[in-house]
Amino acid sequence: RMLVSRLTATHIVVGKLLTYVVVSMAQLSLMFAVGHVVFDLRFGRSPVAFYWIAAALGFAVTGIALWLASFAKSVSHGAALATLFIITTSAVGGAFIPVDSMPTALAVIARVTVQYWAISGLQDVIVQDASFRDVAMQGLVLSLVGAIATMGAVRRLQMLEM
Repeated sequence: RMLVSRLTATHIVVGKLLTYVVVSMAQLSLMFAVGHVVFDLRFGRSPVAFYWIAAALGFAVTGIALWLASFAKSVSHGAALATLFIITTSAVGGAFIPVDSMPTALAVIARVTVQYWAISGLQDVIVQDASFRDVAMQGLVLSLVGAIATMGAVRRLQMLEM
């Protein structure tokens, strides 16, 4: 329906992107707030660093999701693509097994996943009390992934409009 409206591909993608980034920030904030109350989880000394990584992660995963959705032929096809992508990159990126425990080749491949950069940044903030400056690189990598994926989604939708 959106593709036949007067909205451009850029309007569609940016509208969805902003909405889901805000939702992902709210979800992460709620999750960590519950963790703080229930488990006495600490956020480290820099809330700015925490939210920098959270916002960059939200941007990256939303951009990737929009890019993957641009290839889907149906909702179920999109769900299957997303599940395959998430499980694969989570396993390789260190969400299931610490990257330090992986074989060297796999640990190198882990560095191309958003999970690796997000875990690295959040772990630095929470465990090592990292500042914004300390996690700037992780946030920049996540933001770059988000920008590239978002541009890919816009380009893909523009091709579908033709």
